[in-house]
Amino acid sequence: MHLRATFAALMLAAAVPACSKSDPSPAASTAPVETYASRGKIVALPDPKGALLQVHHEEIPTFKAKDGRAVGMKQMIMPFPLASGVLPGDLKPGDAVEFTFTVDWSRTPPQEITIIKRLDDPSTLRISEERQ
Repeated sequence: MHLRATFAALMLAAAVPACSKSDPSPAASTAPVETYASRGKIVALPDPKGALLQVHHEEIPTFKAKDGRAVGMKQMIMPFPLASGVLPGDLKPGDAVEFTFTVDWSRTPPQEITIIKRLDDPSTLRISEERQ
């Protein structure tokens, strides 16, 4: 009887690690982190209550979906968190900006601005004034 209990305990101990390993959840992504450069107009600045920087950005034809397919992204107003150490400085709503952002589908939200600065020549910005 003692031998059976020991054997059962050993089998259970061997099975538990196998059961605890799970397949990645459907929401998990193996897509690489992508970096994009874009330009746009600031719609709203982040605030202490947690609102994100809102930018009406130009079309991004090379944007990749979560599955890695190049799907492009139309111009739109989009919320962006700022990466650690990135500050809007003296930027204000209405300012034309150029910025770099990363997309890491394993994060929520996946996008994050890593560099932002005022656009030297706002007349070159290609967005419609119609809100998207």
